[in-house]
Amino acid sequence: MASRCEQRFSAYPYPDKPKQAMKTQNIQLGLMTSQMAGMTGGLSEKRVINYASRYFAIPLEDVRFQALTPDASTRKYYRVFSGAGPGETFIVSLYPAPFNAHDNSFVDVSRLFERAGLPAPRIIDVADTDGIILQEDLGDTSLTKWLCDASDCGDAKGAEAMMRCAIELIARIQATTQAAYEMNSI
Repeated sequence: MASRCEQRFSAYPYPDKPKQAMKTQNIQLGLMTSQMAGMTGGLSEKRVINYASRYFAIPLEDVRFQALTPDASTRKYYRVFSGAGPGETFIVSLYPAPFNAHDNSFVDVSRLFERAGLPAPRIIDVADTDGIILQEDLGDTSLTKWLCDASDCGDAKGAEAMMRCAIELIARIQATTQAAYEMNSI
């Protein structure tokens, strides 16, 4: 059962700003097909295309994906469309090389967070020999974006409540130390 704060994080509070339209607009800007990637993409894009084709059982030429903003790591991130429906998307975390899933810190922390009941993207598939982790797509709305929207709409109480929830979540993350020891986690 999701806590009040987790429900608040997942809820988009401003009905006058359509969430789906914003997300679709963002996705369409950098949307690529496998044919486009074949002409302009590098090895990373080809790895994503081959994996998505195999995992979703769709032809290579039907794979659609979007490169996402990188984080401060060696991984690259892509939003991939499953082919099952126009809005069904997943996130591919692409590592520079194959890895051992049993020694992967992201997989380890995801298991720890799941055991502790913390909100985190669900891992759907680990293709360690391909250097890929497939996870659920939580969308584009970051805490910063949420707070900016709240500020733009004059919702100071909502922004304050969200900050309290974020701080509460940090405390819950720190409280997982005992579970980390029990799981021999990082």
